Amino acid sequence: MADSSTDPEPPWFCLGNVNDLKQQESTKFYMKSGAPLVLFYLDPNRFFVCSAICPHAKGPLDQGDIEDLGDSVKVTCPMHFYSFDLISGSSESGLKLKTYKTEIRGGKLFVASPEPISLNKS
Repeated sequence: MADSSTDPEPPWFCLGNVNDLKQQESTKFYMKSGAPLVLFYLDPNRFFVCSAICPHAKGPLDQGDIEDLGDSVKVTCPMHFYSFDLISGSSESGLKLKTYKTEIRGGKLFVASPEPISLNKS
């Protein structure tokens, strides 16, 4: 198994204008393969991206509740109430949610993703 510290970082893709994206607390978008992702926005200018599908029972995380605990931010799946850290992807259940790094550059939000992303499903 490869050591994740030596794995190359995925490329960065622009999702859109920060001012537009922060109009909603959550925004569903897609990888080129069709895999759904969700962007969560928390004021001021904090963005988190993860899989939109809960790893437990495939619940809709884009409909989950967000909890800002100061040192961590969690999303809770509406189906069975499993909670996941939006930075590490970890959970008390031991399941891991796929998360993606975000970065603001020049008023635009970029996401580190292994494939291109789009607000529209291909």
